[in-house]
Amino acid sequence: MTTISNKAFWLRVEDVFEQGVKAAKQPQKFKTLLHDFISAEPWKTRCGLLEFDREGKRTIIVGDVHGDLNSLRSIVRSIIEYNDEYVLIFLGDYIDRGPSQVEVLAGLLSLALHSNENVILLRGNHEPPIGLEPFPHDYPYVLREYFGGLAEKLYELSLEAFNKLVLLAIAKGEAILVHGGPPTHLEEVEISELFTCTDKLPKMDVVEEILWNDPLENDRKWAPSPRGAGRLWGSKITQIALEKTKTKIIIRAHEPSFKGYKFNHGGKVLTLFSCKLPIYGNLLAAYLDVPGDSKLWKASHFIKTF
Repeated sequence: MTTISNKAFWLRVEDVFEQGVKAAKQPQKFKTLLHDFISAEPWKTRCGLLEFDREGKRTIIVGDVHGDLNSLRSIVRSIIEYNDEYVLIFLGDYIDRGPSQVEVLAGLLSLALHSNENVILLRGNHEPPIGLEPFPHDYPYVLREYFGGLAEKLYELSLEAFNKLVLLAIAKGEAILVHGGPPTHLEEVEISELFTCTDKLPKMDVVEEILWNDPLENDRKWAPSPRGAGRLWGSKITQIALEKTKTKIIIRAHEPSFKGYKFNHGGKVLTLFSCKLPIYGNLLAAYLDVPGDSKLWKASHFIKTF
C-alpha cells in the first residue's frame, strides 16, 4: 500500500470515501477491501494503543455513526471546504442499527487504507470481539441481506478487521481518545501495562471497559453499569487517567445526546454523538473540528452541530 501525501489526499477525500461506499454493493470488492485492510496494519499500535502527535494539523473527531451514511457524508463534505492538512479520527460504532452499515464501514476502511497517517479508526462496542457482542447486533443480518451465502465469510473477515482497529489513542500532551472510557484498572497500574497482548488483544476485561464504560457524575471511582457490560467511571478515575497519560481531556463517544454532545467531570470528558437516527431521538448530531494552532482540551470552542 502506498500512502499518498496529506494535501493530495484531502483534495480527493470525498472520492476515496465514495469508492469504498460503492464497494459495499459488490461482494468481491467488499471482500477485497476487508482483506486489504487486514493485511495493511494501518497504524503502529502497541496491542491496540496508539500514541501520536497532531503536528499542528487540523483535527476532526467523529462519534458514533451507526450506519447513518447521510450524516457521515455531511461531515466528509465539510472537510473539503478547508485547505488545511488534517487528522481525521473516528471513535467507533460504524455498524448496527442504521440503514447503511456496510456502506459506512466500507467508506471508512477505504479512507484508512489511502491515508494511514491521517485517518484513525477506533473500535466501538459494536465492532465486537467474539463473546462481547452488543444487542442489537444486526450487522450479520444486513450482510446476509446484501450478499446471501457469502455473508458468513464476510462477517468472519469483518471480525478480523475489527481486531485491527485502535482501542485507545493518545494525542500526546492533549487528549485520550476512546469509544467508551478509560479502564478503571488505571487506578492500580500504568497504561502500558494494560496494553499487553494475549491472542492479539489486551485482557478481555480491559477491552470490555474501553468499549463499554460511561462517565458517572459523582465522587465514586466506579460503579456497575446498567448496560450489563463495562463500568461507570467517576471523576477520580478521569483525573488518574489524565495524570498518567499527561493529557487534559477525554474525548469519547458511545452515549446518545439530545444536542449531539455533552460534557462530564467539569469539562474534562467530552462525549460526541455523530448520527441522527429515529431510534435515538436526538435533535442534533455533533463532531469536533479543532484548528491546528489550538489544543484538543479547548474542545468546547470547536464543536460543530448539524
